[in-house]
Amino acid sequence: MTPLVIGIDPGTKQSAYVEWDGEWIQEIGTEPNPQVAKYLRDVARRTGRATCVVFEAIESYGMPIGRTTLETVFWTGRLFQIARDTLGPAQVSRLPRRAVKKHLGVGSGGDKQVRAALIRTLDHHHGDWHNFIKFHQLAALAIAVTWWNTERSRQPLKG
Repeated sequence: MTPLVIGIDPGTKQSAYVEWDGEWIQEIGTEPNPQVAKYLRDVARRTGRATCVVFEAIESYGMPIGRTTLETVFWTGRLFQIARDTLGPAQVSRLPRRAVKKHLGVGSGGDKQVRAALIRTLDHHHGDWHNFIKFHQLAALAIAVTWWNTERSRQPLKG
């Protein structure tokens, strides 16, 4: 069975996730963080296949940060630990946004450029996924696709 990568874009109150198997989006959602925690506790049982969870890593850009950034850091840590306890330490990872942008060929620019690059990268996939995916889900998909294309051979999935 094809392995599964779950990209997560953590947030202050809710987080987006995308299950990606290298070809298709298997599941997509944006849920309150306590629901995402429950989802991560159940993921190994529910998927029944080798699974890796990858979070967008928060990086410092030398600017002051606010309360919402710190709340996101708090939830990232909680969700990361739950995923690690559920799947094992080798199955949980982080990727900074700059690594995603580099992989997708987006030098400078924001979400519009990442979306356009993802559409170009995944244009051979069937369906109209890009018409229903929402803002933070797009970031979660970009994380999953980048990990799949760049890290999978270095961090083989166990399951």
